[in-house]
Amino acid sequence: MENICKLSDVNPILINLTGVRLIVLFSFLLEAPRSAEEIYQHLQDYDYPKDGISIDTVRNDMNSLRQAGCVISRADKSNGFKYKLVSHPFELNIDMDLAKSLSKLYLKGIESYSIKHLLYLDELFIKLAKYTKDEDVAEYLLGISLIKNIDKDLLKDLYNAYLKEQAITFTYNAPNSGKQNIKFVIEYFEFRSKKLYVNGYSLTHKDKAFFLVSRIVAPITVHLQKEVIKNLTQTVQYELTNSAISNYCQIEKEKIVEQDKKHLIVELTSDNEFKIIQRLLAYGANCKIISPNSFKEKMIETLKSMEQAY
Repeated sequence: MENICKLSDVNPILINLTGVRLIVLFSFLLEAPRSAEEIYQHLQDYDYPKDGISIDTVRNDMNSLRQAGCVISRADKSNGFKYKLVSHPFELNIDMDLAKSLSKLYLKGIESYSIKHLLYLDELFIKLAKYTKDEDVAEYLLGISLIKNIDKDLLKDLYNAYLKEQAITFTYNAPNSGKQNIKFVIEYFEFRSKKLYVNGYSLTHKDKAFFLVSRIVAPITVHLQKEVIKNLTQTVQYELTNSAISNYCQIEKEKIVEQDKKHLIVELTSDNEFKIIQRLLAYGANCKIISPNSFKEKMIETLKSMEQAY
């Protein structure tokens, strides 16, 4: 809506300014109840001639929307002197084919969206569903967002802490071990199997870690003091044999050191020890760690822990 109403490149004489204001006003009221002063300030943000716009203009435009069929409550003391759009006669014509196309577009760009975009799109699908008459289409629209079951206030708090590079403490409801307090610095957000995770450094575990956002319990505590995180980068050299050679697929930060028909020696550099272990375990008995010895010992401990768990 905002992009549509940026009109500096258009001859103002050709514009029906009242019509433009009504579109902007309608869109603004769709979001939440607004006071006359809030609406006036919002109209000032749009790039078109503002001569003659006043609080009285706002009230007149409100009456114009009412004449068009909108039901708008009066602003009085009981509602904080804010106008509320109760209902309107406008209907969105979205069928199931269009809804499915929206879903495909959403999922296609999921890796590039910021948290701000995800929150906006989540709210957009809710609005589209609200003004769609077909119940099946509305239900489908409500199911598109991948953050639909996540606490939005919590997600905003996590995102703000990430932007400010602030450490946070949160309660994490782990499926096996139950609730535990984690002190954490978020480095990035990531979707895995259509589930949103925070990735970063766990000050509790002194290691890189990732957590499923839907299992983080609100509220979080934000720490103002910046944490100094040590460099966790390490290089591991490993050897693959038998079927692991043909199944090998090189990833970023990996290089092949030596290769023949019987074995493949690879060097992997990463700051995420968990991901290194996870990758090497996937090769099973066809993988042997060459160096360093400290990582060999770490892998042995991991295998022993797994054996005890089973």
